[in-house]
Amino acid sequence: MTNAVRVAGLGATWTTSTRPSTSTYIVGVFGYNTDLGALEYYNGNTWLSIGGADGSTEQRAAPSASALKAQGITTNGVYWIKNSLMNYAVQVYCDFSWDSGGWMLVSYGYAATTGDSTSNYAMPNLNNDASTYGYAPTNRASTYGLVLSPGGQKSGLLLHQGATQVTYAAGNNPVTGGIDSYSYVYRINIPSPASLTFANHSYTYGGATMTVSTVGVTGLKGDVGAWTRYTFTEALGATWSDTYPTGYGLASNASVRGWNGDGGPFFPSVHSGSRNTAAPGNPALQTASPDLGVNGYQQGARSYTYRGWYGATSVNNTGQMSIWVR
Repeated sequence: MTNAVRVAGLGATWTTSTRPSTSTYIVGVFGYNTDLGALEYYNGNTWLSIGGADGSTEQRAAPSASALKAQGITTNGVYWIKNSLMNYAVQVYCDFSWDSGGWMLVSYGYAATTGDSTSNYAMPNLNNDASTYGYAPTNRASTYGLVLSPGGQKSGLLLHQGATQVTYAAGNNPVTGGIDSYSYVYRINIPSPASLTFANHSYTYGGATMTVSTVGVTGLKGDVGAWTRYTFTEALGATWSDTYPTGYGLASNASVRGWNGDGGPFFPSVHSGSRNTAAPGNPALQTASPDLGVNGYQQGARSYTYRGWYGATSVNNTGQMSIWVR
């Protein structure tokens, strides 16, 4: 028989790491890859997927941008993603070119100035169900956004819990584009993805009980080098002793709760803080909810970004901020 379709065996399934060795199979062998959610076949050189979870529709959502890249997808853009922790698929901007690819844009913000300004948009709360924020990754200049969360599933948190690395990219103010659109890029390994909660980590509230992890930072652009930094294990963030700014990223010393250093990377967030000038740091004014209104400065507001965003060795930086995971 010629031109026959060969299968590895009826009902044969595998993961990307456990698929049959190419040295033992011949051209045309088919099987089902449970990581990719798709049939794949061996073409004599590599395994190629057929349809399935290519991220083109909600019904064909992929578990990650890395899974999409494994299928041979190389075009940056918005794809449907649904990892094993999520109940609903969401649309996520994916970068397949930077640092071997597989990066997903979770959130973004904008620091127009290093003080009070209604043009500032501090980073959204990653614990939010996205009812407060929009997500327009191809129109993100001068604003903020958080990946959407149908059904209240907190997609920003679940994408982090399903990842192992996070990239903080900032500087410039791109409307769209991947990580290379930014001036400064830093990568870290998430200390404990399963421990993440992104609960309010202000000094008076969650920062009092969260644990601290030591992490290594790799500067890939702008600041190129390696640094040791510190962060709340549960929040991937730090806070000053007056509770604001509280934000995402890393502190330059181990006093993550009460940090007053000069090194990050660190992006100010909209978490509750002591911007109530009548009673700074008053526990009665600190709430469990990390989200704030968009007007005024009381208890911290999206318009307050004191010292802008922090690089690994600098402060008072302005421009867009973004958080990516893979």
